[in-house]
Amino acid sequence: MSRAEVYKYEVNSDDYWNSAHVIDFFSNTKVKDYIKDFFGNYDSGKHLKVADLGCGAGRYTIWLAQNGYDVYACDASEGMLNKTKEGLEKIGYRDIERKILKSRLNQLAFDDEMFDIVLTNGVIHNAFTCEEYKQCLKECVRILKTTGVLYLSVFTSDTVDEKLEKVEEHVYLTPDGLRMVLFNKEEIIQMLSDLNYQMIEECALYDIQVETGVRSLFRAIYQKRIH
Repeated sequence: MSRAEVYKYEVNSDDYWNSAHVIDFFSNTKVKDYIKDFFGNYDSGKHLKVADLGCGAGRYTIWLAQNGYDVYACDASEGMLNKTKEGLEKIGYRDIERKILKSRLNQLAFDDEMFDIVLTNGVIHNAFTCEEYKQCLKECVRILKTTGVLYLSVFTSDTVDEKLEKVEEHVYLTPDGLRMVLFNKEEIIQMLSDLNYQMIEECALYDIQVETGVRSLFRAIYQKRIH
């Protein structure tokens, strides 16, 4: 894909994710029970350092901050980030400008081995290319401590809605003209295995209904393979 094509999709993506109705939709979406259950396994009083990658309008970032975690976050959308910061300001969270950053997941501004937990919920499939998708996974594990945990939630190609237009191998266009990269569950498991990460718990693989059709959702918990 040429730089001109990438730019076209970047502009379309920015327009979509910065639109008021999309920001409002995500800001009014509740924290999923399965995320609450996952973090319920940890003692938030220990102030674990958590990265919410692709934080959107901040539903998880704000919830984590309210529950005592030392939370950092990033998103590529300025509008989404502003909504996240606004919510954090309301609860008196500190160091917002240092901890909440504008960034795509394939080029994170966080240090190596910085976090106890990395949460990326429904984001990585929004990569423009397969190469970017794989780089996002590399960045997720780069910023994790050796004993850190990755909570991954991502759409897969195990079910592909007929409304999605296939434009390249693994790459689709949504009805909104957004690029989406979809690998199947086994391919995702292999990518993380290649990065020396093993699945310590498969949470689920199931179909869900979203505004633009049906999506196959894979959720799993990963940790570095220690030899």
